[in-house]
Formats: sequence, C-alpha cells, structure tokens
Amino acid sequence: MRSLQECQTEVFRRSEKRIRTRRRAIRTVMVCVPLVLCITAFSLLVLPGPAGPPDGAGAKNGAASPPPAVCRIDVTGPGQITSITDKERIRAITDTLAALNNSPGAELSDGSDSAGAEGHTITLFTPDGPQAVYRLTDDTLTNAATGDAMALTREQSAALFALLDPEAAANP
Repeated sequence: MRSLQECQTEVFRRSEKRIRTRRRAIRTVMVCVPLVLCITAFSLLVLPGPAGPPDGAGAKNGAASPPPAVCRIDVTGPGQITSITDKERIRAITDTLAALNNSPGAELSDGSDSAGAEGHTITLFTPDGPQAVYRLTDDTLTNAATGDAMALTREQSAALFALLDPEAAANP
C-alpha cells in the first residue's frame, strides 16, 4: 500500500505535467496569432487586389466598352472578311474603341444618316465567343448591342480605319 506522501507526490507530478502542457499551448497560440495577423496585413497591403474601373468611370452614354480579354477581331468590309489575331493590333483597336466610347467631346447621333452607307462591322471575340459588335460607317460608330451611334471626327474615323486595314490606309 502506498503512503500518503507517495500519493501527494504523484498528484503533484500530474498537476505539473498538465500545467506545462497548458503553458506550451498558450505559448503556441501567442506566437501563431501575431504571425497570422502579419501575413494577413502583408497580403492586403502588398499583393494586388481585384482591378476595378478607375475612378468608377464606366462607358459613356451606356455604350459598352470593349472587354480586356479580346483574343480575335473580325472586320467585315465591303466584300471581305479579315481576322485580326496580332495582340498589338488588337490592343490598339480595343484601346481606340474604349477611348472613343469614353471621349468627353463625342456626340451621340441618331444613326439614321448612316443606315444605308457601306462600312465595316467590327466583331470582338473573347475565348467565350463574340463579345461586342460595332458598325463603322464614314464618321459614325454604332454599338450593335445597344444601338448607340456616336459621331466621329474625320481624324478619329481615319485613325480607326487605318487600324482596321493598314494596307488600305497605306495605299489610298
């Protein structure tokens, strides 16, 4: 049979073991919580977040601006179809269309003056399929989805025609 002192020693030893285990767990939590907070703060401050439109600027007058992920542009002109897959030309065309949609001096026209005129149909394709369709006739750019027609200056129209068909612009 065990003596009273042996029992007390056993209880004290078990108690010390529980206390050490509890202290170790508290130390682990005390080290991990600041570490997790530092990692979270770093990821929020340093890593880029989802990109949104700058200053909340949307398309002008409800016209849809071209999507950033355009992979191909088809240009249908009088008697010809041209597919543009060069990334630099695609970027230049989409940037020009976006600038025209967001230009502060652009005027909206009713689109009736260019209904019968010959022009180009510009179809922007994303990996998911056709994204936006524009009709360019003389000095009018029409968004086929919304029906909005924008009057362009001669310079804007010539610049867009030159981007769409550089060979024709070089040989007038």
